Amino acid sequence: MGNKLCPLCGGTKCLDQKGIISVYLMPHKISLFLFIAGLLLGLLYSSYAFVFAALGFVIPLACADLRMILYPYAALSCLMGKKLNCPKCEPAGGMFRHKL
Repeated sequence: MGNKLCPLCGGTKCLDQKGIISVYLMPHKISLFLFIAGLLLGLLYSSYAFVFAALGFVIPLACADLRMILYPYAALSCLMGKKLNCPKCEPAGGMFRHKL
């Protein structure tokens, strides 16, 4: 019965860049693929292929899951020095860690 470390934060209760990617981007693999494919095909093939990029953006919104949209904000905030809460270790907390 050993202590198992959290796979997202490693027991620190704060996410690093790898944890941010696994929390905010990896649940939306199909949307991420559609977004990237739509951008590439739109630039290389036809402007009508941007519809795939739009679908990749709308699918998480239709499911009411805003994690993919929050990814740039979370990643930049982490680079600027803010600490992000691990959603597995601190499920009732907000996005950012507050020191009291």
